[in-house]
Amino acid sequence: AVRPHLVKVTSKAEFPLFPEPIVVRSRRKYWPGGVWGDPGKASPEKGRRLIELCVGRLCDLIRRIDDFSE
Repeated sequence: AVRPHLVKVTSKAEFPLFPEPIVVRSRRKYWPGGVWGDPGKASPEKGRRLIELCVGRLCDLIRRIDDFSE
């Protein structure tokens, strides 16, 4: 949704399995394609919905922090 010209739907679906903890030094070893899920199912509309959801949740969190008092 933000930069559609950068979206390539030619990548294969990939569901990497990282060891515990999921922080690894060599991510290419566990995640060779750099894709998580099936990029063929992506769309600008789904991207917009995801951005709206994330922004909404972030705004809610900021309000909760702002309203917090001990």
